[in-house]
Amino acid sequence: MKKSLLIIFFVFSFVASSQQNINNSLSVSNLESISGTVEDILGNPLMGVNVIIKGTRKGVETDKDGYYVIKAKKGNILAFSYVGMETQEVTVENTSVIDVVLYESSEALGEVVVKNYEKVIRRKERARSYSATTITSEQIRTSGYTNIAHILTGTVPGFYDGIARPGSTLKNTQPLYVLDGAPIGVGYASISGLIPNIFEIESIEVIKSMSGAIKYGPRAAGGVVIITTKFYHDNQQKLARSRENHKYKGNLKVEEQENEAAYILELLKANSAEEAYGIYESQKNQYGHLPSYHMDVYDYFKKWNNREYGLRILFNEAAIGSGSLEQLKALAYQLEAAKEYHLATNIYTQILKLYPQEFQSYRDLALAYKNIGLIQESRAILNSLATDEGAPTKSDVFQFSGLDDILRNDALQSNNYSANTSYDIRIVADWNRRDVNINLLVIDPTREVCYYENPKTKLGGQLAQNMFLGYGPEEFTLKNAKSGSYYVMVNYSNNGTPEPTYLKLTLYRNYGRPTESYEVKVIRLDEAVANYIIAELKV
Repeated sequence: MKKSLLIIFFVFSFVASSQQNINNSLSVSNLESISGTVEDILGNPLMGVNVIIKGTRKGVETDKDGYYVIKAKKGNILAFSYVGMETQEVTVENTSVIDVVLYESSEALGEVVVKNYEKVIRRKERARSYSATTITSEQIRTSGYTNIAHILTGTVPGFYDGIARPGSTLKNTQPLYVLDGAPIGVGYASISGLIPNIFEIESIEVIKSMSGAIKYGPRAAGGVVIITTKFYHDNQQKLARSRENHKYKGNLKVEEQENEAAYILELLKANSAEEAYGIYESQKNQYGHLPSYHMDVYDYFKKWNNREYGLRILFNEAAIGSGSLEQLKALAYQLEAAKEYHLATNIYTQILKLYPQEFQSYRDLALAYKNIGLIQESRAILNSLATDEGAPTKSDVFQFSGLDDILRNDALQSNNYSANTSYDIRIVADWNRRDVNINLLVIDPTREVCYYENPKTKLGGQLAQNMFLGYGPEEFTLKNAKSGSYYVMVNYSNNGTPEPTYLKLTLYRNYGRPTESYEVKVIRLDEAVANYIIAELKV
């Protein structure tokens, strides 16, 4: 088994190292337009089929008629893949038209699950566990050390001169330092100068490997050192004790998003869906380069309740775009909100193939499997992502429980009902950009706000995760909900990012029970905003 995994790893490494050479081979001068249609064995056109130049990230999606157009050159291999179908590969020869028929496969979905599950296992074998060393104020007081650098070197296994020795659970890189909840741009050599008096430290937690990358992104590849001062710790406790400080005093009303872009104003003049689509066809060449154009037009077309036009617009976004992770995520979010679960699953499958290094890609695909009824496959991936090495017993080790709790909640099924693992309300926020910061807040019927400074409310509401940058998720749960309205609010900081961010909000009622129901909302966020009420959930 180890030998086979090693072979797979070397093959994966070889493919990755060859990626640049392959991309370079796609010189613009040799590219030609290849087009065609993709159908099933009954002659029905397949929409949303991934058409990718093998060995690259260049690809498009078929439209509602199964039609595609892609730039490729002679000798390139086109891979046609769709969830539940056998993947077909065709070499580009002396023709500009390639039509393909895809055949159903009972093993195709299983293959995707197995391959992705193996990737999860390999990632976990490299990471080993989510546990981390915790150094308490009492340990600091009695240790005899005089600065933070000495504490880390003398206490954390494998930690020496700012990095971990080869073979330890931390990678051989500098960790990210987080002081009182905020990542700081200093290294090992400067960290001691930030807090010269080590007796002001309440605790130091060293998160190892994957756990840090989940929450803080690639910059935490070498782990995370979280330093909490006594002042910050005491202040957080005081805030938690004073519930009046967490009462919302503003107006409780969902703020409607108004889009006054020139192209939307043109569309508003239409008197029918057909007329509106004609306007879209005439204006897309002018506005199609804008990052939010097709998403905005899709939102507008919801008023006409026309599935055909809506999907045409969405998949045009995929076809002409760069296939970036952010773009594909936003597309999948919209498909989920429209209950186009199989199409969304196909997009998430493509994301995982293109971005296997992103932890969130595995969770997204697992949840997509759940939506199309692949329950066991979904649970297998979700459970593998959560901690499963066994709960530690030593007091100096903690679990990254916030994310683990979310993953375990993701895996709950209504046919396995338990009062201890079900909720009247569950609210989950995900978003499509790593370089922004979004905080989830929930206002209950008593106007108490559940957020990172008040993560547990009097009614029992609980916020499981406060992400600083990254894709989320953040989660609110409440086992026994008081009747009334629960308002969902966000604080958004775009850190100067010019492109819009798309937030996927999943609102569950009776989560984990036979009567479970949910809806997905997609919210566009542009400029930084605080206390923005985006949804209301009535119980």
